[in-house]
Parts: sequence; structure tokens; C-alpha cells
Amino acid sequence: MPKYFFSQVCPERCMSDVCGEELQDRREATARAHELALELASLQLDQGRGPTGWIEVEDENHRPLFMLPLRAVAS
Repeated sequence: MPKYFFSQVCPERCMSDVCGEELQDRREATARAHELALELASLQLDQGRGPTGWIEVEDENHRPLFMLPLRAVAS
């Protein structure tokens, strides 16, 4: 299975994913990015801040696939 990397980029910090996750395909990687973005946005909202930052998704060769802004999942 291919490996995908999910780094969290926020104004106060950047957390690079050095381990990655083996997932079936890009569809599963998109769903996982959505889960991570929702968790991080919820944490920021609980801290009284608006959701800022994004999740960067890379393939197993560390080529960028897409970025998911946290504000896109926060409602």
C-alpha cells in the first residue's frame, strides 16, 4: 500500500509527519486529511481561536498532493 504524509501547518508551529501512514489510495488519504483537519480545528476553537493553518498531504516520494485549510472543515 502507498504511504501518505500529513503535516500540520499553523501560524504558531509546523509539525512535519516523518512516519506517514499506509493507506489504500488517494481517496483514503483525503478522508484522513479531513479527519486531522477537523481535530486540529476543533482544538483551536476550544482554545477560543479561529481555525488557522492547513494540513499538507504528500505521497510516499514526498511530492505535494494537496493542502486542506482548517477553515474548510470548521463549521
